[in-house]
Amino acid sequence: MINVSSKDEEDEVPEMEGRWNGVVNVEELIREKTLHLESPEREELSGLLYRFQSVFRNSPGRTNVLEHDVDVGEAEPGRQCPYRVNPKKADLIRKEIQYMLEHDVIESCQSEWASPVTLVDKPGQSAL
Repeated sequence: MINVSSKDEEDEVPEMEGRWNGVVNVEELIREKTLHLESPEREELSGLLYRFQSVFRNSPGRTNVLEHDVDVGEAEPGRQCPYRVNPKKADLIRKEIQYMLEHDVIESCQSEWASPVTLVDKPGQSAL
């Protein structure tokens, strides 16, 4: 775990492994995402972003820092039937799945658990 509350301790930032496109442009991130903040808050957040910029990436991936299991207890596997989607949405789903496979965000598996994809537009934007 990274402790950002103490400025006296030596900061240890774990090295991330995987296929990355590169480090996020911190200046651009600050410019775009901190407009709503007051100056002291913006400066504090900017300091944290610069301090830990090596952990921010511009593409998704996996970490080797930790692993976790999802304990479902005695639950029976859930399975929902697939539903039809229009060709544009189906193409978008295919492309996103391919992108996530290529960037090691997801992997193929065989499971009794299954649920269809749900597309959600970003606020103010439409994917299609």
